Amino acid sequence: MTFISPRKIFAPANSDGDAIITSRLDVDIYKFVMGQFIWREGMADVPVKFKLTMRTKGVKLGMVIPEEALREQLDVLMKLQYTETELSQLSGMTVEQVDGKKRALFPIEFIDELKRRDLTEYELIYLPSGEIKLSFNGSWLSVMNWETSAMAIISELYYWHLWQKRGISRAEFSTFYAELYQRVVRDSKQLAQHPGLTFAQFGHRRRHSRMWEVIVQEVFDELLPKQCIAPSNVWLAFKTGQNNPRGTNAHELPMVWSTLNGNSDEWIKRSPYDVVERWNRFYPELAILLPDTYRTTAFLQGASREIAVATKGVRIDSKVEEQSIPEIVEWFRDNGEDPLKKVIIPSDGLTPNRMVELWRKFHDQVGVLTFGWGTGATNNINDILPKDTGFHTLSMVIKVVEANGLPTVKLSDNPNKHSGEDLAEIARYDRLFAKVGEVARETVV
Repeated sequence: MTFISPRKIFAPANSDGDAIITSRLDVDIYKFVMGQFIWREGMADVPVKFKLTMRTKGVKLGMVIPEEALREQLDVLMKLQYTETELSQLSGMTVEQVDGKKRALFPIEFIDELKRRDLTEYELIYLPSGEIKLSFNGSWLSVMNWETSAMAIISELYYWHLWQKRGISRAEFSTFYAELYQRVVRDSKQLAQHPGLTFAQFGHRRRHSRMWEVIVQEVFDELLPKQCIAPSNVWLAFKTGQNNPRGTNAHELPMVWSTLNGNSDEWIKRSPYDVVERWNRFYPELAILLPDTYRTTAFLQGASREIAVATKGVRIDSKVEEQSIPEIVEWFRDNGEDPLKKVIIPSDGLTPNRMVELWRKFHDQVGVLTFGWGTGATNNINDILPKDTGFHTLSMVIKVVEANGLPTVKLSDNPNKHSGEDLAEIARYDRLFAKVGEVARETVV
């Protein structure tokens, strides 16, 4: 039997305790795209607070990850600086304009702004219960890039220390990762049977480990070179020879935007449309709508024809696709837009079976039906070992919980994904946005 070394899977397993995050580019591309947008809009220094929430019941991170191990990795990330090579790579990224010509995605002025921005301090508290409190406070542009990289650190430390607590048997360890590798190969071969089905690899934040994400991407590049469009992880895209990591935008934009301009009821109702209109003007090539911050149906009912016309595509994050795809198609048609010229991107807890199922049902109803495949791609470990061992995927998020000194709220199409810490404010948003189309589903990731 060929044994798989822990050093090949986990950075902290190396003798010198390698860092998990070794590059400021080891982050999802949408953080840079959103970062440039809020900087151009004059919102870079809006005070915000992001906070970790563990949604998987029964998981107490503090019982698995030693505090000193987590602090060590967070400290390394906090002190990382962009290298000149990394900044050159960012400045070399392009985006195709409507007229087919390409322009620089990040002009030098924004690159210079990034050079001036360090990550903020973090606050970490280990509770006697085994739970941990992790938060990040500061100006928006300096805080936002913590999110996906910090989650990747937590995920890798969790699984590495599970193995240490279990006592690493070379045979069991190798058997586990041999099975995990075979799953990646089997999934890829299944998707290869449907050559029209494409996806972007969105699994950075909850990946099993940095090295495992590299292995997964290498399999995709070999077996699905025309179907895996690109990873969302900027560092990984450049490492694998791709200059175009893929991503859209995130709920944090409308969540923070709602706290601006006095936070009145009228502004809260208007704010999701205001930020989309501004985004579409700034990024007409990247006009991908994420409509479910305050429920998809409520958003679409209030959206203008101008938004429908400018929108190139829609990412589905929380609503049942059998409901949301026909609803989005009809919304385009009602606004005089041809859905066969639009893109729809399901991205919630996908598996190869689910992607194939949705592609068969809906690919001929829109111009492009493509997917954002996340944790199921880079951390497909469920049921290799019994669930009570802890070796299963984690549903965790780091979300903005406060902006401008005001609590933020998210009202998902799946109530199990709602977020917010102020019950009165949640009730207020609940009153302002129609409670239509909600369906409670298990939060897989």
